Amino acid sequence: MNKEKYIKIILFILFANSIYLNANCIVPNILLKTVQITENETSNPYLIRTNEDVNTFYNIVNRFTYKKQEDKNVIDCLNKENCTYITNSLIENNIINIDLGLHQINYKSYKYPAYTYFDKVQSSINACSIIEDKIKMNKNKWSWEVLASYHSITPHLNRKYKEKLIKNYIKLISQIQN
Repeated sequence: MNKEKYIKIILFILFANSIYLNANCIVPNILLKTVQITENETSNPYLIRTNEDVNTFYNIVNRFTYKKQEDKNVIDCLNKENCTYITNSLIENNIINIDLGLHQINYKSYKYPAYTYFDKVQSSINACSIIEDKIKMNKNKWSWEVLASYHSITPHLNRKYKEKLIKNYIKLISQIQN
């Protein structure tokens, strides 16, 4: 085995199996990254997606500076401070079914301080906590279905999301191996 291939294998093992976000997180980084790119393929930490009426959403966000996205339900709020202001304004106006930040965490389901959704490290810690809770709810057993419950527990939505997760996981693994 040549030296380059050996180094790649060692890096893969370290990356995939033993490097965690922090000592308190049981979820390997590769799985957090898989969720992150499945939720937010651009890796932009400053995204807000509405799952509610888009007109009501824009009545609020038009008071702020933002960048429109191809998907009309999504805006790029440009920076952590602006994102926090927009999020707080949306919440004050009862628009709470919104997906926020790097991991597109749904505020209606998981209420954290607004700024944490838009901080890369804190967003990852929050996503880890959500996934850990899902694993605990499944008697500490991990599966792709459990990981997909990050997005939805509705069977057909869970199945579709699981397929996306596996596809993105394979992409990440192949990037590491190449």
